[in-house]
Amino acid sequence: MKRLISFLLLSSLLLLSACAAGPPNVTEELSSAPAPETAPETEPETAAETEPPEPEAGFTVVTGACATSATGVTSEKANSLALYTRPFTDGTATGTLTPGTVSKTGVIFRVSDDLRSYYFFGINDSKQVFLSRVENGKETVVSAMAVSAGYNGTDSRSLRITAKDDLFYCYLNNNCYVCFRDPEPLSGTGIGFRTTVAGAKLAGFSLKKNVTEPLKADVLIWGHSHMQLWSQSKSHLASLGSVQNFGVGGSGTVYWMTMIDELCSYEPKYMIVMIGSNDYASASAAKITERTFSILEEIRGRLPEVKIVLLTEFLQPTRLEYTDKVNELNARYKALAAEQNDLAIADLYDVALDKNGAFDKSRFRDSYHLKETYYTEVRDRVLAAAKTFGPREGAEGFDVLSGSFRTDDGFLSSAAGSRMLKSGDRVAKGAVGASVTPSEKTGILFAADETGSSAYLFSLENGVPKLEKNGALLAAGNALKGEAPYAMQVRFADGLIECLCDGAVCLSARDAAPLTGDRFGFYAAGQDAKFARVSFEETDGDGRYVFPLGDSAAWTVETDASGNTTYVCNTPAAPLMFDGILFDGGTVEFDMTVVYDSLDTNYYRYKAATGVLFGAESLTVDHSTGTFYVFGRCPWGTCTGYSKHREPGAAKSTFHWEDTNKSKTKLAVGREYHYKIVWNPEKNNVTLSVDGKLFSVSPLDYALDGRYVGLCSDVIGTRYRNVVFSPEVS
Repeated sequence: MKRLISFLLLSSLLLLSACAAGPPNVTEELSSAPAPETAPETEPETAAETEPPEPEAGFTVVTGACATSATGVTSEKANSLALYTRPFTDGTATGTLTPGTVSKTGVIFRVSDDLRSYYFFGINDSKQVFLSRVENGKETVVSAMAVSAGYNGTDSRSLRITAKDDLFYCYLNNNCYVCFRDPEPLSGTGIGFRTTVAGAKLAGFSLKKNVTEPLKADVLIWGHSHMQLWSQSKSHLASLGSVQNFGVGGSGTVYWMTMIDELCSYEPKYMIVMIGSNDYASASAAKITERTFSILEEIRGRLPEVKIVLLTEFLQPTRLEYTDKVNELNARYKALAAEQNDLAIADLYDVALDKNGAFDKSRFRDSYHLKETYYTEVRDRVLAAAKTFGPREGAEGFDVLSGSFRTDDGFLSSAAGSRMLKSGDRVAKGAVGASVTPSEKTGILFAADETGSSAYLFSLENGVPKLEKNGALLAAGNALKGEAPYAMQVRFADGLIECLCDGAVCLSARDAAPLTGDRFGFYAAGQDAKFARVSFEETDGDGRYVFPLGDSAAWTVETDASGNTTYVCNTPAAPLMFDGILFDGGTVEFDMTVVYDSLDTNYYRYKAATGVLFGAESLTVDHSTGTFYVFGRCPWGTCTGYSKHREPGAAKSTFHWEDTNKSKTKLAVGREYHYKIVWNPEKNNVTLSVDGKLFSVSPLDYALDGRYVGLCSDVIGTRYRNVVFSPEVS
């Protein structure tokens, strides 16, 4: 049982203060830009709000001083606290934590309204990953585990907190340091950032309310620094499935005796374990063996299907005095392993020896650790040990990575957790399909790397279509009504993904950071899944974003677990173009929030409209020479549009407002509105509606031949969501 360590809460909160970086001074105007439109003589009416808007994402400083943004916060003073503007009770919070050199820094969640009760997960001054429970001002540390002996507070670590009812999983770098069940869980709905030092940082923060399950891995590596420093472990062991390396430098057997809940939370098929060398000075070989097998026995009691590969120890340059103890420990490991099923030994002793059997110091990078090049030998020993757990059958034309398949009028999985990739054929962008009879989670792997360690998976699980990226859920659809076998197909190109069952699209997603592998194959979590009539096709389709001005930094593009994408403008008048979407008339709908409204702020670069750009002749559109339309809203809060048109032979484009029948209703700043724009090429007009209300029908001065579309904001911070293009004119 983990010890409970009590600390006093800070005696008082500092005075309220807030920090916000001022906007850049954007004053550049195109020489061809028009003069600002004269404000209407009659003051526009303010649109009535029937319900309070959802709070804008971001952090609000409560104590101390911080620089804040929509997804990050950096402390500028010690003892700072900032709360996120959106609530959080159950779900998953993620971000990147940089704690600082000497600090107690992390995320507080389930925060009560009076700030006196919450959970606090982070890294403390003792270089421990901790979770504390604060109730009515009294703080109790429920878990505190050391990070690696090579800890550096200036390094950034990915942070993840998953909460569901009374159960919490807390991760750094996807390693589960805390699995805690609270018999009397706190019920607050706040979440935020807390630190005792200036210079601490939380970046890339996001909430996913529909993700409440802990992380999983097919292969879990754990133990001391020899495991932590196995930098290529994910690719080396990809044939066994997905890999999570939980090596902790400096850890011994006592450390891992307190981490069994956390290790078992991954529910791995394989565990790769190396422990013992950090116990030499304090315990006998017999005692080290007793502790090690006590840990393994408890793990196998909870995970009876897990297969464990136990690595023996090798000699180290500054520990040669323990040679006899190393030999005795390895002999004890081998003897006990021989008596147990689903436990194999990977003998590493001679990895540190030369060809004559003498200790070879040149194989080490320092006084303790092997050079990276010798981990290929570690890989070979581990994979050889894993093969002793059972034979693997082949599938003609495929490389079987895990489990087994047999050929039977197609391919049939003959073991749980089976996966295979096509041997010779490649599809970097295109389509892959098959007739599939599922068993548990079953589906198509695509965009995989050479070893299969990184891939998308389009699967059916209990009839529900799902799309995953490296094990993380991107999107899920509705349960299918038909019966197996299903005609499954996935079409993909540079982040644009469509998944079809029986000819109908069942889910789609756009991945802003697409995988670039070109291998494909199949996965079955259960036995007797069947794949038949395999088809694949390479195409030239393209689905990337193009940033003709200001490069990719001009926009922030984020895709959540459901495949929904948010676009935020960072550079005014620098379009984001959709490569892969052609639009020559039809409907585009989107949700848009414009943050700044006043012309005096200089946020409007050209004092023009902000919205959707369409009719462009190329993806490299620019304001000086481009021909296109933009429809949305203008600096005066009214709904309108404008065109840029370049006559043949002209050096520059001319500007023209498209404000016929423009509504006088002023749109509120900072509120999200739903826009619907219908471009009718036959009538040569554009109809614009906002929140279901028709605002204008504008005849267009120029007929457009261009088919390229994008987003164009004249304002920093404009946020777009749910952008959907349709060829329908309605």
